[in-house]
Amino acid sequence: MGTGKSLELLPRGGALVETSAGPVQFGAVPETIKDTLHHEAGVPRIYVIPPRLFSVERGISFADLEFPIYFNFFALKRKIVVVCEPAQRRILANILREAIFGPQRIDLGPDLPATRPARAIPDLVAELAFFRQHPARPGTEMTLDDMVTFVPFDRDGIAPVESVRIHRDGHGCFRIEDRGTIIAEIGQELTLPPLLAEAIGDDSPFVPPYFGITFIGTGHGFDPNSKTSGCILWVNGRGIMVDPPVDSTEWLYEHGINPKLIDSLILTHCHADHDSGTLQMILAEGRIKLYTTRTILGSFTRKYRALIGLDKRRFEDLFDFVPLTVDEPIPISGGEFWFHYTLHSVPAIGFELYCGGKSLVYTSDTLHDPPTIEQMFQRGILSEDRRSELLNFPWHHDLIIHEAGIPPIHTRASFLEELPADVKERMLLVHTQKKDLPEGSGLKVAPAGLRETVTLEAKRAPATEAIQLLDVLARVDLFREFPLNKAGEFLGMVRKMAFKAGDRIITKGTPGDRFYVIQSGKAAVRDGDRHSKIYGPFDYFGETAIILDIMRTADVYAVTDMTVLALERHDFLYFLRGSTVANTLRHLARMRLLDSWELLDGGEAFGQLTATQITQLQLVMRDETCDAGRVLLDEGQAVRDGFLVGAGLIELVQDGAVVGAVGRGAFLGELGPLYSGGKSCVGYRARTPAVVYRLARKDLMDYLKKNPGLYVRLASYRPVSPMARLAPTSDQPIVT
Repeated sequence: MGTGKSLELLPRGGALVETSAGPVQFGAVPETIKDTLHHEAGVPRIYVIPPRLFSVERGISFADLEFPIYFNFFALKRKIVVVCEPAQRRILANILREAIFGPQRIDLGPDLPATRPARAIPDLVAELAFFRQHPARPGTEMTLDDMVTFVPFDRDGIAPVESVRIHRDGHGCFRIEDRGTIIAEIGQELTLPPLLAEAIGDDSPFVPPYFGITFIGTGHGFDPNSKTSGCILWVNGRGIMVDPPVDSTEWLYEHGINPKLIDSLILTHCHADHDSGTLQMILAEGRIKLYTTRTILGSFTRKYRALIGLDKRRFEDLFDFVPLTVDEPIPISGGEFWFHYTLHSVPAIGFELYCGGKSLVYTSDTLHDPPTIEQMFQRGILSEDRRSELLNFPWHHDLIIHEAGIPPIHTRASFLEELPADVKERMLLVHTQKKDLPEGSGLKVAPAGLRETVTLEAKRAPATEAIQLLDVLARVDLFREFPLNKAGEFLGMVRKMAFKAGDRIITKGTPGDRFYVIQSGKAAVRDGDRHSKIYGPFDYFGETAIILDIMRTADVYAVTDMTVLALERHDFLYFLRGSTVANTLRHLARMRLLDSWELLDGGEAFGQLTATQITQLQLVMRDETCDAGRVLLDEGQAVRDGFLVGAGLIELVQDGAVVGAVGRGAFLGELGPLYSGGKSCVGYRARTPAVVYRLARKDLMDYLKKNPGLYVRLASYRPVSPMARLAPTSDQPIVT
């Protein structure tokens, strides 16, 4: 990433350079403050923003400045300096104002029941203004100018900060000049820590409780010793992520939890320590249902689409938004939720949850402080109804998950210490750490980690087993469009089977006797010397031998303990009658017998695909052999297909001239014209005999809708260096 004796790479990403003006940090990834809080040079006040604001590969911001601002302003009583491009200044200023002070305009009408009287509607505008009071200037509100000084690069690519001059060349690389001497050079790309190469865990996969909660982390944004607060609710055995901290997707992978077990997410508010992992979950495998209010969604959308560079429609198409109405019952995964707006510096929601005769309450971020609430009521900021709502907290629940963050925008631990002993016995604290709790207070920090999952002994619904079996069926793409009467057939035919880690499930060369869908655990498919394919929950195998009426083509072993749903050969074929699935599976079997798996597994264009994503793509790929000179797409022609290069070289033609050639693994297709049916600015022609896989426009768009993370990565993808001269498409994320 860079060179120089004074340069230090930070564990979470980015770099630190020691200068006479103090440490200068290049890039600010989520939780970057945790790398510098105990650094001998101290928390920097000077931050240089790289050309890219967002990593589409990791789903994280390179300009996450909220917590460096908080620490510098409130703890060190100083402003930070942000060095950036002029175009980045406007984007960053808008993002930071929203993140620190909340949205400029608030209309709670769509978030509230139509029957709610006007006197009971929270005045969030007034409440947020209360939290904006300047700590050193009573009677005035804080502004972004109180906290940040922007220093944009001039036309010569130079940004002076006191005795330091930061030079930016035409390629986005930096040189740091300190008192006339170049002391370090930084490349345009930030160094990020590598993702885990393989999952860590034992042979027994995690089995979610019927009703419970797993805490991913319980710390706050300034706690370098623990993961930031976030959790998974388990309702009817299905996962609902709540405010995922950064790299929650990697945490799931590390603990062997397939992200497909979690298809719903609740976002309670937009602060960096709570929303930084939300976009990562959205960009992970499959689609996420995002539950929040329209007010909070507006903040989230404005913040992250500006970073990625997508328009509002394209950004909101990355997930399925389910709007919440506060103070009305909302069913999610079989549980009954009641949401409410909390008292916080930005719009935030908490909730109560009921399932099987048990219940919990989750505060989210809130200031639960009766004296302050009374003060706000006396000043007319809170109505009588709002005051009553905030003071009458529902302490009766079986489990109370309460925050205990840093005042004045969080609940002080000393208030919670005064609660009755039976309440404290049912209460677990988040957004804090044990050392910050009063000695002998009886308060407990929630236990973090998969094996510390808290279970509530709820009464299971009578049809729980059938619902879980049908849930597996519904998550298999092949069967999603099957009519309702097929559900009864499936329940009558399916057989649940268990295997231990290391068991052989299928032996190559034997007859195809069963079709399998994985409910839990992992399996490895091994075809001789070809590398293993790892399948996880809701993946299926065993169909090829049945559909093609041939012997098994590979061995299948249990990697972990497994539970599978099996259909006998004759039941499987009967189940498929009257549908097009048999023809679809014949095509899939043919693709699997080719080298399409190897082409897609870790390929250049799509990155790391899961077994499910590869299978989905194989279902819509059509292989073609091309002679040298064959034109796949003329320059200026309407784009109706994308192409994956399987073998040979394909020339790229622009303005009638060949601008390069790409080979195996390259993707050819401009997403802007593909979505709109527009014309291509590039032509594709076979330079040598070649094999390509054609992806029809509708099939590709449907595939990317199911996998929005791949859409975002593909929108910024350009095949290696030969494409460098090509004009960007309208869908290319902003790279300033």
